[in-house]
Amino acid sequence: MKKEKNIQELQKDSLQELSDKDLLFLIKSYVTKRRDYKNIANLIKGDEDIIGKMIDSDRVFSKVMNCKDRILEVSPYFLFSLLLRRALREKREDTEFIEETIEILNSTETITPWNRNRLLGLL
Repeated sequence: MKKEKNIQELQKDSLQELSDKDLLFLIKSYVTKRRDYKNIANLIKGDEDIIGKMIDSDRVFSKVMNCKDRILEVSPYFLFSLLLRRALREKREDTEFIEETIEILNSTETITPWNRNRLLGLL
């Protein structure tokens, strides 16, 4: 039960900032039989459960990952949400991973991935 609560905490509020452009991209990537994308967008806008299921679908993930041009069509926020949700889905069984991730994301400590020595070594 704690694991599911932790996963929900990570996914909480993750779709509230989805732009109209990202939503249309998501619908075009997900829907196969209809073409009234704007109407669908109006129907599902704000419904995070439906949008979440669409983002989590293998079809959307494949369409984004299999075409470099598609990555340029979406916002960094959408791409990050897609990748984070995919990683969580694949790591869902690893309780330790989920707990460590929540701890890191909730941390207020500044983390610097590049220290001075590493940067000098790259030069």
